[in-house]
Amino acid sequence: MLNRRKFLGITAGAGAAMALWSMGANQSTVGTLKNRALINLCLATGNLGRPGAGPFSLTGQPNAMGGRETGGLAHLLPGYRKVVSAEDRAEMEAHWGLAAGTLSASPGLTATELVDGLLDGRVRAVLVAATNPIVSLPDGGRVREAFERAELVVVQDAHHPTETSALAHAVLPAAAWPEKEGSMTSSERRVGLVRKLLDPPGSARPDWQIYAGLARALGFGEAFAWSSAAEVYDEWAACTAGRLCDVTGVSHERLRREGSVQWPAPASPFGDDDGRERSTAPVRLYEDLRPPTPDRRSHFAPTPHADVADPPDADHPLLLTTGRLADQWHTMSRTGKSRALRAAAGVPTVTLHPDDAAAAGVRAGDQVRLASRRGHVRVEAVLDETIARGVAFTPFHFGALHAPAGAGQTNALAHASVDPVSKQPELKAIAVSVQRATPLVPMRYRKRREMRRLAVVGTGMAGLGVVESVLERDRGWRVTMLGEEPGPVYNRILLSKLLAGECGPGELEVKPLGWYADRGVDLRGGSPATAIDTERRVVTDVSGTEHPYDALAICTGSRPFVPPMPGADLPHVSVFRTRADVAALTGTPVAGRRAVVLGGGLLGLEAAAGLQARGARVTVVEPAPRLMGRQLDATAARILERALRGRGMSVVTGVLPQAIEPDRVRLVDGAEVESELVVVAAGVRPEVGLAKGAGLRVERGIVVDDTLRATAPDVFAVGECAEHRGTVYGLWAPLAEQARVAGATIAGDPAAFRPQTTATVLKVGGLDVYAGGVAEADEDAGQDELVTRDTRTGVYRKLVLDGDRLAGALLIGDVTDARRCTTALKSGEAADPALLAGPSAGGASEPAQLDPDATVCSCNAVSAREIDQAITAGGLTTLAQVANATRASTGCGGCAGEVRALIESHRSPSRNRTEHDGKPAPATIAP
Repeated sequence: MLNRRKFLGITAGAGAAMALWSMGANQSTVGTLKNRALINLCLATGNLGRPGAGPFSLTGQPNAMGGRETGGLAHLLPGYRKVVSAEDRAEMEAHWGLAAGTLSASPGLTATELVDGLLDGRVRAVLVAATNPIVSLPDGGRVREAFERAELVVVQDAHHPTETSALAHAVLPAAAWPEKEGSMTSSERRVGLVRKLLDPPGSARPDWQIYAGLARALGFGEAFAWSSAAEVYDEWAACTAGRLCDVTGVSHERLRREGSVQWPAPASPFGDDDGRERSTAPVRLYEDLRPPTPDRRSHFAPTPHADVADPPDADHPLLLTTGRLADQWHTMSRTGKSRALRAAAGVPTVTLHPDDAAAAGVRAGDQVRLASRRGHVRVEAVLDETIARGVAFTPFHFGALHAPAGAGQTNALAHASVDPVSKQPELKAIAVSVQRATPLVPMRYRKRREMRRLAVVGTGMAGLGVVESVLERDRGWRVTMLGEEPGPVYNRILLSKLLAGECGPGELEVKPLGWYADRGVDLRGGSPATAIDTERRVVTDVSGTEHPYDALAICTGSRPFVPPMPGADLPHVSVFRTRADVAALTGTPVAGRRAVVLGGGLLGLEAAAGLQARGARVTVVEPAPRLMGRQLDATAARILERALRGRGMSVVTGVLPQAIEPDRVRLVDGAEVESELVVVAAGVRPEVGLAKGAGLRVERGIVVDDTLRATAPDVFAVGECAEHRGTVYGLWAPLAEQARVAGATIAGDPAAFRPQTTATVLKVGGLDVYAGGVAEADEDAGQDELVTRDTRTGVYRKLVLDGDRLAGALLIGDVTDARRCTTALKSGEAADPALLAGPSAGGASEPAQLDPDATVCSCNAVSAREIDQAITAGGLTTLAQVANATRASTGCGGCAGEVRALIESHRSPSRNRTEHDGKPAPATIAP
């Protein structure tokens, strides 16, 4: 041991020094030795027990100190007692009133050991609280297998879904930090009170109440009979008497009254209310140079060198270290819920030195395959000269919930080697290789017996969306799609353009037939399902063939509603719903003929516009008082009606049709409208017949939860047939999100569908109409309206504001702000001041350069780069082709102008196709 003067470092001119380190030093197979070496250094230089000195470990959790004080590690008991100590166990048995010998002398399993226990059967049930081990623990495939083997997985969390809660048999909703009361201990041993600000939503409860409830259910309720968080703290404080972390003088009441208190803070022997001060301990530990070792002396610890457990070699030449992004929390289970923080995270990347990238044939921005000896991920390459040669860096935050579909998650690379003392895994040294990623290829070579079976009832866009989402994540599925309409899946959104002659039938096909064959998808268009047996897990088609399934997606969509009236079955009466309906209309000469469209909603106006474009003389009959009654206010509807009349279309509102005759439609008020063709577009009804026959719960649609699961095992419902939280959606943007979520869940990835704000752009007779969110302000709720109207040009603009948040928008005649409105509505964040100021704010007159990484289609999260690449790769020349290839413009449609501009930029002979870094040049977009 050093003498006193050298220990204190008080030689002339000597200054104090502090050693600080973060998780990187700990996450190693020699993490304990690294910590001991740092403590040795502080001890050797006398930097202990005095101001500005000492070893300081920066932990990854805000209450890491409190967790250790209370015995929150596998080898600890409360008050820094050790499980292996008979004396410590006896003290806790006495404190809790347990019989001697009740507490086990064997430490519990650490997180990494728990995985081993699940795999070998020693552990059969597991409770996971406020963490996400499927992403955070190393060798992710092995961790997932362990949890899938468990007989019972219960997840207690405030943030669902996570990659772990997606595997849970039960999820217990926990209160978040502002919804409960409790204490936290900072790194300077200062205990503070976290006060409740809000009531927990729904059935969420504070953790102590959840544990008390579990104890009651297991028959131990008397030992957990707390009535408040303060009582829990009092029980804990009592067991710290005489310990290093003595807080017997602290209570919630004292913290509420005085603020934070630093331990040790033992109770006063004179009580709290006798006017005497409490006994206080030194603020600084070890000032007396008597550390709490058995002989009260400091000891150096040997710290021999050891190589990393996963050394690089010729096949894996780089050493990967993982780490954090400054604005992300762990596995993004919290920060991923914020659109702004999620956007800041971007996509998973790997940072390389330019020399290492060049050796691997990788350029900045390339998609690369980052592989270890255990697995691989697809990430984007970032080049940085400041990183050491031979070293690569990637953030560890991205799991299946936030990484792109099929990209994999970072912990799949990590190995399971741990420090023999701390059991911390070595997450900072992983041997990897890097190479440019090749396109994902179909897995037709996989043996059929190894593949799971997915049956999709419905061959529409929702059903295809589910299939795409599943196969993006896991090619180990044999897919069968059963549908009424023959041929491949087509884009129903483009039917009005097909009717108007603005695109051809081939442009509607979302995927060519070869796409299905390459992926082993058995597409059976024209072979509809007739029955579903959820007990036998079988779907029967119209020919009587049975199709067994491991997962079933019901995507039956909706059927046109034809009001019961005389004449509805006459030959000249049709509906507007399918490609066959449009073919029938386009096969009938309509130029100059009188056509009546029954229905003035979105579908009816699209049909009216298509017929008028083909030369028909169109009358729209809408029983409601105004056109598009669900989307427009009275003023907007009048402007729309006036514009339609100005373009030669007749409009009748507020009157029900009574009967259809061969040459006219009679209305209930006695009026008659001459007609040679009648199109019924009076709305749709969810197609739920199969679901009812299968015994699923059906209200207006098939009732589903946030994962799109219906009320039978492994059965999902997606699209216009599904009812989520009382809502049936009819626009594509929310349906595409439903398909993504259902596909992810089927493939085993976490996902959740949340209530959506709908928006759409419609072009009727040359007039652009945008409607998003609510159409009318709720003044009682404090909402406001910003309204601009120009009767000369027919331009109408109305923004509904809830505080500084956009709650609704109507744009008539000028929809240049449609995409910005949709983005603001979906984000739920404060509206852009420029949006509130109007489309001419800023006075931009010159074309703007669109950043390649900018999101063009906010409904489907499609960037300018993705559109540009699709145009280049596929030689796409029309909006319909781009829509099918990328989904851009198939949501609200507000981005159609920008998509057209990107297409036009490819036609320009002066376009510079690439920049110096090999990325597509930014497109010129008119503001």
